[in-house]
Amino acid sequence: MVIVTDENENFDFTGIFPSCLQDYKSAESSVGYDLIKRPFRNMCILIETYFRTKVFGFSMACEILSHYLENINNLLVQEYKKRNCKYFNYKLKEELSHYKLSCIREKDCYTKMISIIFGNTKMSDVCQIHIDDLDDAIFSNFQNLNWLYTYQEKLQEDMDKCPSSNEYIKRFIEISNLCPEGNNSSFCKEVKKFKDEYMKGAKYENACSVVPKILYKSDKRDIRMVILIVSILTFTVLIIIFVIYKYTPYGSYVKPRILKLKKIWNNKNKEQSILMNSFEETYKNITDENYLISYKSLDY
Repeated sequence: MVIVTDENENFDFTGIFPSCLQDYKSAESSVGYDLIKRPFRNMCILIETYFRTKVFGFSMACEILSHYLENINNLLVQEYKKRNCKYFNYKLKEELSHYKLSCIREKDCYTKMISIIFGNTKMSDVCQIHIDDLDDAIFSNFQNLNWLYTYQEKLQEDMDKCPSSNEYIKRFIEISNLCPEGNNSSFCKEVKKFKDEYMKGAKYENACSVVPKILYKSDKRDIRMVILIVSILTFTVLIIIFVIYKYTPYGSYVKPRILKLKKIWNNKNKEQSILMNSFEETYKNITDENYLISYKSLDY
């Protein structure tokens, strides 16, 4: 989904990407299959039951979010905490939308989640003062930036490809086009930062379409020229042969040889006809003999 509106230009994305994405991935990798190393598992199962999710699997997403909050809580710099809480806000909205919880808004859901306790385990409230209900436009901007940094390596690999032939470059161009020249919103500054740092050599459709058009025009022109030259040469050769044969002394030299070639050709055809007749006669005799032998063997 690609959306951007003027009313959300004041949202500050500074410093969120790529560091917060990397921090979240670190929390994601810490949730393994060893149940002993999953302290939030039972608490998240309880949260999943409480919210009556319509899609199975929210407890795992809850564990990742809980680990991420613990990592945020361990940060020493408040500004880093704030940036990561913004990213947590985005990921929470994403999970609420995907798993269709009974609560809808991030602030309300987060408040209820941190109130649920299993034994001594509860979700950290470190982001409570930073959580807000993100509207669709800001959420879409988050998705776009998250996509860029998630597929950064793939985009760099495919940088020399044209948008029309590559889905990754096509999506990159779509996101880039959300920020026309002169747009200084925080989102557009982040898009520009990504382009300057990773995608300086990327191809745009207008640059890609110039060469094929030139080649297409050149090919059409070359084909017409070849056809014209071949036609002229063929006609010229025929005229020369006709003139030589009809109006020059060489005609008397050429004519006997043409007749000789025709005679040889006729003889070849005649020999071939005789050979075919001979083959057919031989085949018929062999067939008759085989039939006769078969018939006699039946009599016995």
